[in-house]
Parts: sequence; structure tokens; C-alpha cells
Amino acid sequence: MSKASVEKAVRLLEMIRANTDEKHPATQDSLRKLPGGADAKEIMGDKGTYSRRLNEIADAFNKDSDGNLKPKDEWKIVYPGYGRDKSDGKRNGKVFYRHPVSEEELAFLVSSIRQTHNLTQKEKDSLEQRIREALGSRFYPEPDAFAGCLIRDLDAENGENISRIENNIGRIRKYIRERLMADITVSGLPGESDLRARKKYQVSPYRIVKKDSCYYLIANWHERPEETYVPDPGAEPYLLHERRFPWYSDELTAFRIDLIEEIADAHVPDTIRVHWTMNPLNLRPRPPYDPYAEYYTRGSLRKARYRQDMRDRLELFDSIAPDLHFEHCRDIEMKNNK
Repeated sequence: MSKASVEKAVRLLEMIRANTDEKHPATQDSLRKLPGGADAKEIMGDKGTYSRRLNEIADAFNKDSDGNLKPKDEWKIVYPGYGRDKSDGKRNGKVFYRHPVSEEELAFLVSSIRQTHNLTQKEKDSLEQRIREALGSRFYPEPDAFAGCLIRDLDAENGENISRIENNIGRIRKYIRERLMADITVSGLPGESDLRARKKYQVSPYRIVKKDSCYYLIANWHERPEETYVPDPGAEPYLLHERRFPWYSDELTAFRIDLIEEIADAHVPDTIRVHWTMNPLNLRPRPPYDPYAEYYTRGSLRKARYRQDMRDRLELFDSIAPDLHFEHCRDIEMKNNK
């Protein structure tokens, strides 16, 4: 088969897939009358070319790797003339593409995409369009037609809160995926004192979880560089704090994602003196070598804390997470129940 013939066969397959399903098979004439008829005629060729091309496509999709014909209910390209002796002079008949999901199943997938908070609205719209194009035909009804058949989430948040949750999750995913720390600004719960309102944390983000209808960021928080130093008018611009940066909490902390107001890159400013572990002259880990130990330079993005002790703690968290209690801006109490 020539390259041009292969290209036309692929385009014919796409034409059949997009414009037919089991309830809406198409004749050769109806395919030729689709919008853009000139293209359809070029793709299909004359009647003999169409018949041969259709049979080649059907063979490719309806036979297994050994060339044996699959059971008829597994055929992807279905028409009465397939596999029949052409000497009888009968036509191919109406053809349809057997889609991998039903209308109801596609409606469920689209509904699930619309209800998730794991993606931003732009990402959800794009994914919905691609799934509908890939899995359904133009005859598939709008998913809203099945609204009464699908479970409705009565605990849905208001639109503004949903937008914040989805945007925050999208940004947090980036830091988790790239193993970078983040500066987050969080607000307190309604009715709380100002002690926990609009506080900034520098965190190593590890997990996004949902518990009791709330989404949480599970992180290990660190002291921020500017909070580690205090002014000294009588000597150098800054004095090292006695704890020395970087200092971090040993615990995992939960932050409600809907109460995170700002998310930014965490870095070490060039204007701040740093601990020796962040000095470019001491970047090589001291023996014994720990491939997960992180060493930093000023002005660079900060790597998340993924040393062995934290990996062990995360493994414990994953094993007992369903039984844990989360509070906003509070350390998570974990007992070794393994």
C-alpha cells in the first residue's frame, strides 16, 4: 500500500469513527454527503476503491496479531459485506465504528471530570473535549442529558472557592512533581484569632489529600530565610540566629488548600548570609554519602526535603493516612501502627 493510500485509509477511518456508531450506521452515499464533500470523495475514491479501502481497515482492526478474525462482537469496523464473497454482487451495506464506551459511560467520564478539583477549569475543558472526540461520535448526546442518572454532589463548594482550590492544587502539583519548596501564605479558620491568620510558611510539599470534604496539603515546614536573621545595628548588617538556617520541623503539617492565599517559589535571597551547608564551597556531602541529602546555594530555588528520615515518615503516613486527623496549620500526630 502506498503512502498516499495509507493516509487516505487513516482519514477514512477517522471519518467513520467520528460520524457513525451502532445506532447510526452510514451508507457510502451518506459518507460522501458529509460536510466537506470534496475531501470525502478524495478520501473514499470510487466505489471499488472505497470497498477495498474499507476492507483493509476492517482487517486491521477486526483481526488479531496472528491474522485470525476476532469474534464479531469485538469487531471495531462493522458492516454486512465484511468477509463476504464479493462474487455475489451485493454491496457492503451500512458501516459503523464500534466505540469503546457507551453514551452513558462517556457521560459518567465527563461528569467526573467536571466535578474533580484536581484540574483547573481550563484543564478540565480541554480534557473533556479530547475525551469526547476520542471516545464518542457526533451523535453522542450532551452529558447533561444523563444528569438525572448520575449521582449529584450536594456538598459542592461555591464557585469562588472551587476556583481557588483548583488553581492552588494545580500550582502545588508542580512543586511536588519538581521536588521544590514553596512559600505559602495561609489564612486562619473563620472565627480564629489573628495569630494564625495570613501567616507565611516555607514548605516541602509531599501530598494532596481529601479528608472530611476538605483538601489538604501535607508538607514539612521550614523557617523562612528572612525570619532566621535579626538586625545588629552595632556590627554587620545581620547576625546569625542561634538555630542557624536552614531549620525545619520534624513533623508533617496539614494546610487546608482552600485557605492558602498565595503560593510562590522558595529561594535563598542573595542578600542573606547562609549556613555552611548552603555555601558553594561545601556542596559535596560529607561521608557517608547520602544521595538524598540536599545542599543549597544562595539565590537558587530550594529543593524539597527528601532525605531518608522524611521518606520513612512519608511511608508511615501513606500507610495510616485514612485513620489520621487533620487540622489546618497543625502538625499531624502519627503513631507507628504498622
